[in-house]
Amino acid sequence: RLLGSGADEWYFVGLVVLAVIGFGLGIGSLVAGNVTGMPFLTFIGAGVLSFTSLLRAVFECAYGSYFRMVYQSTFDAILCTPIEVESLALGEIAWGVTKAVFDGVIVLLVLWGFFCISSVANANLLSELQSGSTLIVMRHADAPGIGDPSGYRLGDCSTQRNLGEYGRQQAKEIGAWLSQQGVREARVFSSPWCRCLDTAVLLNKGPVTSERSLGSFFNEMSESSKQTRELEAFVQQQLSKPTKLPLILVTHQVNTYAYTGKSVSVGQMLLVKVNSQGKVISSRALN
Repeated sequence: RLLGSGADEWYFVGLVVLAVIGFGLGIGSLVAGNVTGMPFLTFIGAGVLSFTSLLRAVFECAYGSYFRMVYQSTFDAILCTPIEVESLALGEIAWGVTKAVFDGVIVLLVLWGFFCISSVANANLLSELQSGSTLIVMRHADAPGIGDPSGYRLGDCSTQRNLGEYGRQQAKEIGAWLSQQGVREARVFSSPWCRCLDTAVLLNKGPVTSERSLGSFFNEMSESSKQTRELEAFVQQQLSKPTKLPLILVTHQVNTYAYTGKSVSVGQMLLVKVNSQGKVISSRALN
C-alpha cells in the first residue's frame, strides 16, 4: 500500500524531523552564516529532500523489486496473468516514482513547518529593535582572504582586504531582507575598515557612521577586553537615546565573538539583547 500503516508514516515523519533538527539546527549552529548564499537550514533542507526522494526511488526499484521477484515470487504470479514483462517493469518504475514523490511531499511539509516557525520568530523583528534593549550586530559581507595585507592603511581602501563581487551582492540582499522585515531605516555604525563601511552602505538603511570601537583587533588581540568594554559603553549610549530607529553595527568576526561569544560567518547578523550597561544578555542568528 502507498501509505503503509499509520505507525510507519509517523515513523518516517519523525526521521525527517530528527534529520532537520540534527543537521539543520544542530550542525547548523556550528556553521556560521550562509552556505553558497543561503541559510544553512535551507541548504540542508534541499539536500534532505533530494536524498530522500532519490533513496526511496532507488530502494523501491532495486531491493524492493529484487525481494518481490526472488523471495515473494510476486512477479511470477503477475506474469501468469495477461501482463507483459514490459508492463510489469513500467509498473515497478511508476511505483518507485510514486513512493519518491509521496515521501518528498512529507519532507516538504516538514520543512515548510520549520520555515514557518522561523518566519514567526522574525515576525516582530522591528518591534524588538525598537524596544531600547536590542540591536543587530553584523559581520561584514564576503571579502576574499584573511586579515589585511601588511602595511595596510585605514584611510586607503586599496591597501586593505575588500569586498568581492559576491560580497557586494550579499550585502544588498541582506539589506533587502531587512526591508522585508520592516527595517527600512536605521542608525548604522561601522568599523573604519573599508569592507565594513562598504557593507554598511550597501545595506541601504541610511547614513553610515564610522565607529572606532567596532574596528578590528585581529592583529592586536591584547586589545580585545579593552575594546569590548568600549563597545559596551557605546551600545549603552546609543540605546539610551530617545529614538525608535533600529541600531545596526557592522564589524568583524573577532569583535563579534568577543562581544557576544558567538562565531559568525561573512554577512551573518545576530539579534542581540543587552542590559542597561550594554552587556549582552542573549543573541540569536537572523540569517
